[in-house]
Amino acid sequence: MLEIGARINPLLTRTWFLLGCAEMRKERPDWKSARDAFAMCVAIDDEDAESWNNLATVYLRMEGSKNGSVGGLVMFVCGANADGSSCSAG
Repeated sequence: MLEIGARINPLLTRTWFLLGCAEMRKERPDWKSARDAFAMCVAIDDEDAESWNNLATVYLRMEGSKNGSVGGLVMFVCGANADGSSCSAG
């Protein structure tokens, strides 16, 4: 049901956030769907700290289950640079 709501109004971050949370709390969490939902949240509102936190949590969980990596979060954040520049540490 949340998926339908997110598709009807894709710019409403709360629906994406709830979808991501629901995916994380399933008996068998769907980490990729949760990642996609929280990625939509931060793409819409890049100052949404709770979504950034949950996105990082999902990447850490994916790393533990070998379905993703923390490096994926770094690439996601760096890919958000509008000018195409690469990230640098420090």
